[in-house]
Amino acid sequence: MIKVDKQDEPSFLTDFKKRKKPKSWIDYNDGDIKSKLKDFMLDNEQDGYCPYCEIYIKEISSHIEHIKPKDIYPNEFDTHDNLIACCMNKNTCGSIKGHRYDEKFINPVIENPMEYLEYDLSSGNIVPIYSSGEKYEKARYTIDLLNLNYSKLSEARKSFAIELNNLFEESDFDYYKEATKRFPTLIDFIKEDIFG
Repeated sequence: MIKVDKQDEPSFLTDFKKRKKPKSWIDYNDGDIKSKLKDFMLDNEQDGYCPYCEIYIKEISSHIEHIKPKDIYPNEFDTHDNLIACCMNKNTCGSIKGHRYDEKFINPVIENPMEYLEYDLSSGNIVPIYSSGEKYEKARYTIDLLNLNYSKLSEARKSFAIELNNLFEESDFDYYKEATKRFPTLIDFIKEDIFG
């Protein structure tokens, strides 16, 4: 999972709220506001990645995820800090999370997920850094809720880790991160492991 660096609410969203006075998320089906919002979040806040699984996505292959579900937190249905662009994989991430949420969830807008999570390179799984306590509980809850160890994701991370282990220069990792557009925190994890 990546940390999402939220920017100020974009002016086009603020203007939309002033003009349309949306009462629910359905009101956002008017025009191209959702597409513009996804583009903004992907380009300016998420570096093009789904914050949960770290797959590189485009506006057309994403949906707007309410970190805190809009039906449980109706006052936050259009709060910019509650919205991220997420992949549409039906087996992971926002699609599998659905309307479930608990305060144990690692909110990537508020918290840095990599203070809770690390990688088991032999399996490609994401695992808790801690073996007990509150940080362990948050990590375990988030991994399970988002199905981050879905077999296809774990296999992709494992294969990618094998590729990364063939890099010898620290600068190769930075180039690889930009060139491959895959799993940026895995790249950082392995780079840190090798070069400290």
